[in-house]
Amino acid sequence: MTSNSKFRWRALATSAVYGLVVLVLVSSGPVTYYARVNSLRAALETQSDTVLSTVKAAIRAQGRRGQYQADHLTAIFEELVKNRGILAVGLSAQDGTMLAEAGDTALLSRRPDDRPVVGDTAFVSAAPLTLENAGGFGPHGLGFRGGQGAARQNPPEQALPSEPMTLTLAVDAAPMNLEVRRERWTSARTAGLLLFALGLVTYIRWMLVKRRRLERDLLLAQELAGFHERVAQMGAGLAHETKNPLGVVRGLAQAITESPDSQPEATRLAAAIVDEADRTVRQINSFLSLSRPRDPSKANVELDAFFRAFLPLLRAESASTHVAVDYTPCGLTILADEEQLRRVVLNLVINAMRASRTDGQVRCGAARHGRTVTVTVADDGCGIAADDLPHVTEPYFTRFDGGTGLGLTVVDQIVRAHGWSLRIDSNAGKGTVVSIEGVSPVG
Repeated sequence: MTSNSKFRWRALATSAVYGLVVLVLVSSGPVTYYARVNSLRAALETQSDTVLSTVKAAIRAQGRRGQYQADHLTAIFEELVKNRGILAVGLSAQDGTMLAEAGDTALLSRRPDDRPVVGDTAFVSAAPLTLENAGGFGPHGLGFRGGQGAARQNPPEQALPSEPMTLTLAVDAAPMNLEVRRERWTSARTAGLLLFALGLVTYIRWMLVKRRRLERDLLLAQELAGFHERVAQMGAGLAHETKNPLGVVRGLAQAITESPDSQPEATRLAAAIVDEADRTVRQINSFLSLSRPRDPSKANVELDAFFRAFLPLLRAESASTHVAVDYTPCGLTILADEEQLRRVVLNLVINAMRASRTDGQVRCGAARHGRTVTVTVADDGCGIAADDLPHVTEPYFTRFDGGTGLGLTVVDQIVRAHGWSLRIDSNAGKGTVVSIEGVSPVG
């Protein structure tokens, strides 16, 4: 299976999971929550309707020719509120006068007109009640048959009105509200988990797309690196083959300058050819160093002995410019590739001499800082412009006439190969200090 096919299958699978999560989120969201809440409320309404129907039947069963005893009706209500879940019950006339009641009568004040009322603790519902052939209703509420004495001897009979009355019931709504809160929490938790899953799927899909893009960029980078490597190999081969005829040309020119039969003008031109050939060879050598980097072969290098052997070459280079090259002994031994270190110091000193004014001074030295050593090359020359400082290690960047622009590039490459760091501090017109930091000391 190709990479493109794998990516398409991954994208298809991710999209399927994405759609499934969205479907589950919708089906498990507010619709399910409100359906459950409505179901709980409907169950409570059914319970209330059943109780109201039972109370109506009990009231009708107590009447004798429309006459009802108040204590019998109240007794029915008091027995009813003893049942778990029933908080209060009451019977009221059309004008709101309460004919009989029991339980937490304060809840009955919430008597609804046309639909139940749901509170934090009570579910209050009402139903109309009409008694056929009911007796009269007295001017002070309930009418009584018999005098005061009779009322004390026998339970007085009271007459309920013949017009419609209202039977109000309050049942316990706390269990329903508790279940609603549980459903709300469950719904919120489910929605949160699904949203998290949705976000995770979205992130995975984004990562797959990003991975595909990175794979494509990596493939392009590998192809480009391969192309550059082939070009570098061809360039290195061309440079190597160019050095051989240049060596022949330089040798012939050197022979002309040394021949006693040569005319002065021919000798001068031949010397110019030698100098130009040497400059070109240096450029080729720098290019070959960049195109074919070599891993450092580290060994103990005693810096004082290294500079003692190296200073004569440096001073020979500086003789024509009248720039002094000095080294301050440090007594340190470091771990480095001596040949590559020599190339680093040579490039830095040559750059420092070119930047220095006549009779200037280039100072070399090293110092230990904790567990590392810093090697420095400083000059008091023209310095480096602030805008140029970030570009000095780029290939072919130079401000010197006749410079190759590869010296500091080679230095930076060798320093990185050793695991060191290159630091350049410069002030235009005041000089430059180049530091090689992080050098491992020995001992």
